[in-house]
Parts: sequence; C-alpha cells; structure tokens
Amino acid sequence: MGHPAASTEALTEFFERYGTALAAGDLPAIASCYAMPGLVVSDEATFSFATPAAVQAAFAGAAEAY
Repeated sequence: MGHPAASTEALTEFFERYGTALAAGDLPAIASCYAMPGLVVSDEATFSFATPAAVQAAFAGAAEAY
C-alpha cells in the first residue's frame, strides 16, 4: 500500500485539476480526468463512454451547471 500522504496529494491534485477544468468549461481537460472506458452515474443521468470525445459531448453545456 502507498504512503497516505502521497495518496492525499494525488487526490488533491486530481480534484484541483478537475475543478479548474469544470470551472473553465475546458472539455478536453475534463475528458483527460476520466479513465476509458467509464461510467458516470448521477441523479439526473447515467452514461457510459469509451473515448474522450464522448466525455466532451456529455459535458458540453453542463460545465455551467457545476
């Protein structure tokens, strides 16, 4: 198992990068935060994706909601 501080640092970096991408509406940067293939489940919708383009399409126009 890895060092807890290293895991915390990695998570902090990820959420900062993801939050910045969402706030900016930077679809390529949002997509780069996801592993492929993947599945997103929320109260409003569930979608699967296999490409960065599919993630970008799912988030197009949604960044403002965040």
